[in-house]
Amino acid sequence: MTAHPAPHAFAADGSSATGSSPESDDPSRESDLPPADAAPTGGTLADVAPTDAALADAAPTDTAPIDAALTDAAPVDAGTAGDGRVWATARAFRLWLDAANGTGDAELTCRVLKLTEEAGEVAGAWIGLLGQNPRKGVTHTRDDVAAELADVAFTALVAIESLGLDARTVLDSCADKVHARIAPADRLPS
Repeated sequence: MTAHPAPHAFAADGSSATGSSPESDDPSRESDLPPADAAPTGGTLADVAPTDAALADAAPTDTAPIDAALTDAAPVDAGTAGDGRVWATARAFRLWLDAANGTGDAELTCRVLKLTEEAGEVAGAWIGLLGQNPRKGVTHTRDDVAAELADVAFTALVAIESLGLDARTVLDSCADKVHARIAPADRLPS
């Protein structure tokens, strides 16, 4: 029988039974976290959470760019929609998120990570289509999977726009790159 080392035990203050922590064993690692026994700096959640009035004050006063983008993105007759609505809606959604949540690195991180969440929903829909979970059986259709895939694509467009780039230009460049992989230059359709 193989003996396994005992798990590293930590006291309530974060120190180990030997008086050190894994972080302190390596002097090259510095932690940005305050010590476990440090007094809280912000008080209670009620003390640091923004009030409704503060949130209202933070709302953008000039909503004209959002309004213009929403007008460009307004639903139209499906027969005459064109793809311009997709790009306008992605830009309008990005502007709406910017106004509601700001544009800092943490917000951008959330927008990029949202892709992972949406991809997980695709996986769930596919599993539901296959009836992989015997307890649930078949719970989704191909249309459900396609709708989740569209959510992934749209979320990616919003994330690209949130990087300050034009999603249409980035996607066109991607299409050119993929197209070049699958066809010799003299056979590319114009």
